[in-house]
Amino acid sequence: KFQAFLRLNFCNQNQNRSSDNSTCKVCPLQWQLHRDKCYWSSENIKSWNESQRDCSTRDSQLLVIQDKEELDFIESITKNSKYWIGLSLLKSKKKWMWITGFQLDQSLFPEPNYAEGNSCAAIRYKIIYERCSTALRWICQKGPLLL
Repeated sequence: KFQAFLRLNFCNQNQNRSSDNSTCKVCPLQWQLHRDKCYWSSENIKSWNESQRDCSTRDSQLLVIQDKEELDFIESITKNSKYWIGLSLLKSKKKWMWITGFQLDQSLFPEPNYAEGNSCAAIRYKIIYERCSTALRWICQKGPLLL
């Protein structure tokens, strides 16, 4: 009954519904739903590691971009500012890795010239590499609640 109450109050007829109409997706307050993820963008600035810790306190992780469509959506959030994302250089292998453990898909994001010391990634229209100690805004992601 409680879930039915939540569905009635939080799930519009068309918005947030899955294609088979059996569930709807809900994000916490101040989070934005897009496809199968909830996104939260900071107003403050922190280092890459501090940003990652902040996402953890929100039961989420730094943004992992899956495809071009998601990149386009993120650009609508970030506008003209730089935001940390969950991508960093694994120095032992000299490979750019997402925090999920997957390697950067260079067909989606061609790897730009790497400058020594820039081993964390941010986004501003495209992926850019920065020193991890640089203070930037950040974007967290998590899965939605399914009702």
